[in-house]
Amino acid sequence: MGRKPDEHVDGCRGSNGSPVQPQLLSRINEASVLRAIRQYGPSTRGELTQHMGVTFPTVAKAVSSLLDARLLEEFDDAMTGPGRPAKRLRLSREDSLVVGVTVDVRSCEVAAAGFDGVIREGTQKSFATPASYGKLLLAIVEHVESLRTDDVPILCVGVSVVGLVDYRRQEIRLAVSLPFLAGKKLGQDLSERLGADCALVHDSHALCLAEYVYGEAGNLDSFAVLDLCSGIGLGVMVNHVFLTGHSGFAGEMGHIPIVPNGRKCRCGRRGCLETVASEWVLLDRLSERLERPIEFDEAITLALKGDKRVRSELNRLCKYLAIAMAHVVNLFDPQCVYVTGRLFDRLPWLRDHLVARARPATLEPAFDNCRFLTSSGTNLLGAVAAAISAVTSSRVHKLNDTLSGITLAVARRQLAR
Repeated sequence: MGRKPDEHVDGCRGSNGSPVQPQLLSRINEASVLRAIRQYGPSTRGELTQHMGVTFPTVAKAVSSLLDARLLEEFDDAMTGPGRPAKRLRLSREDSLVVGVTVDVRSCEVAAAGFDGVIREGTQKSFATPASYGKLLLAIVEHVESLRTDDVPILCVGVSVVGLVDYRRQEIRLAVSLPFLAGKKLGQDLSERLGADCALVHDSHALCLAEYVYGEAGNLDSFAVLDLCSGIGLGVMVNHVFLTGHSGFAGEMGHIPIVPNGRKCRCGRRGCLETVASEWVLLDRLSERLERPIEFDEAITLALKGDKRVRSELNRLCKYLAIAMAHVVNLFDPQCVYVTGRLFDRLPWLRDHLVARARPATLEPAFDNCRFLTSSGTNLLGAVAAAISAVTSSRVHKLNDTLSGITLAVARRQLAR
């Protein structure tokens, strides 16, 4: 006899009697409600019952808990026709607060949002990246505190950082662009000072999350975000599972060896992809060729004027970056590769040139089934998405540490046995 669609979430049928399972099932249902509203938009309890395939009491119980936690809010839908307006549920806008923070080489950003992920008008602020870890902590705390209100607690602070993040240890293990971050537990240090949970995320992973939550990638099963920023990063979603690797190091494209005994990289090794296909090496090589320091804006101006030396270096950059793109397509078979970076923003034709260079190095069927698009996400949106995701996940994970890193689908299957 087959299992009813809602059997694995409505109760503990076939369970081993563990006292934590009823609580765990309730939390899984709550997370499912949040995901359903994020996917389908504001919904009634009846509509959520249909979306989730569970009973009405199951939805009602989960909704009641989420309303108490201020993650959902009710409103009257006056568009339902004559009679009493329907009560709809949406992700909390005014009664909850999450904060997004980005830490980049040149500047940092801070903004506030509701649990719906919409950044609140007038809250987005930026400041130059401080020159030391202590000053960075002080600056972030000061800006986050300025967003706090007396009656709405901060649910979580999402922090996107340029550096290799060990998610198990919640530690920045390598930060060649900002060396003072190496070995630091930025999320933990901020949490202690702010009295709020913090979620630390690699900047390339943040871009991937932003594309999934805010962009068209939410409708895709598998996609990748190739990020040419201070280095070269990669975020990958496969079958709706975000790939982070064992510790969080997945997607570190910039330090793949590509030129034997090549130029010394900022990580200390030689011949990394970043030594031939990054923004910093582009400026270094242009400065060498023109025999004077060249900054980014001047390089763009020269490129737009058709300077042959700049065009030659851009072509060289695309030659090597195309190899990396081909590897991404061949390895992960994504439906789409989003290409991002200020170099492509300022020179849109460069993206098309990169894709054309990647085609001969890519398996034809995989290339033909893949689209190459401009990324619409930002690190700040990714930081906000990371904060919201952490809040949602914590409602399950905090009950049982063994569930960390296990998707809700897997958890459900295990509990249904």
